[in-house]
Amino acid sequence: MSQFVRPPETLEITKVRPFGTELRAAIKAQFGTSRQFGIAISVTEGRVSQILSGAEIVSQHSLEQILKVFPDLETQECLHTAWISTFVTSPLEKLDELDLTTRSEMVLANLDMLIASGKAKQCVSMLATCRAQAQDMSLKFRLTHALINLNLYLDRSASALRLSKELAEEALRLGEASWIAVGLFTSANAGRISTTLDTKEVIRMHEELGRFVSDWNPKDLPTLTYKNELKGAIVRDRALTLLSMSNRKGILTEHLVEANQSMMRLVRDTDGLSSKVHALEVQARLLLALGNVFGSEEALEEVRTIQSVISVDHQAKAGILHGQILLARGEKGVALDLFNDLLMKCLETDAIHQASKIERILAST
Repeated sequence: MSQFVRPPETLEITKVRPFGTELRAAIKAQFGTSRQFGIAISVTEGRVSQILSGAEIVSQHSLEQILKVFPDLETQECLHTAWISTFVTSPLEKLDELDLTTRSEMVLANLDMLIASGKAKQCVSMLATCRAQAQDMSLKFRLTHALINLNLYLDRSASALRLSKELAEEALRLGEASWIAVGLFTSANAGRISTTLDTKEVIRMHEELGRFVSDWNPKDLPTLTYKNELKGAIVRDRALTLLSMSNRKGILTEHLVEANQSMMRLVRDTDGLSSKVHALEVQARLLLALGNVFGSEEALEEVRTIQSVISVDHQAKAGILHGQILLARGEKGVALDLFNDLLMKCLETDAIHQASKIERILAST
């Protein structure tokens, strides 16, 4: 068993340079001049100067465009960390002075970077307060959905399941089919990671979701697009459910093989980068469970290649998978170092669900 050793206190002091300073160094190393960098991201040299000087707030979308032109993952991570340090604190300043809608929209828009800065629990409190006061049902649904995902991130499956059921019931009462689907889908997710639900109940929840989506006939293009995305998510979730139950009686290798074949088709047919990343992550886990270490490595490498901005949760998932691949290759020492480092990062950002996974792996290794 590996024992987690806490590093010297001096190593815990974050030494992050401002985003403009970090970007200037990266530009010099990669492009030589700000002009060449501007050409690469299709902006003027004047705009680059504003970004470097700190005169312009860099949005998440702009960050994604910037990171795409830096192929080195370590450079991407340094820039991402500097961006969080430079821009992440502003959404919470004087938040209480804003009206309910503005406050809600601000937290929702900046949720990913707030989580990355270790404010997940604070966000739960803020969103719960906003949700309790919201009169507009569209806003209330969005706040509820964000709260569900935050509770899953914090490993609070019971709270996520309760909120998911409330969302589905309220959406059913109002005839909002898209939000019924969201409620059923997040219920199934929460059920999968729950420690109290039995296997039959988890399967029943997934079957209920599948039946609803199969019978759902949206008329407008955006909703039809969402239904198709949800169908892909159901394929992924079925595979994740099989993986989580793979050590239980009744889950056979052929079930995992069948799930992997479905994931291969999903990866092939998926155009959106975010959805493709999700599908590749699940496929990599299936391949590893089936003993195909090389195939798992290839899928994980493709994830790293196509995803420019990695959320805390996805970074943890990719890290855990990398560690498991190292264990499968017999590189136990390297894997344990990776897991211990990743555990610290997860605890610092309140990624409790992923931290719990790591602790279970360390306990059994």
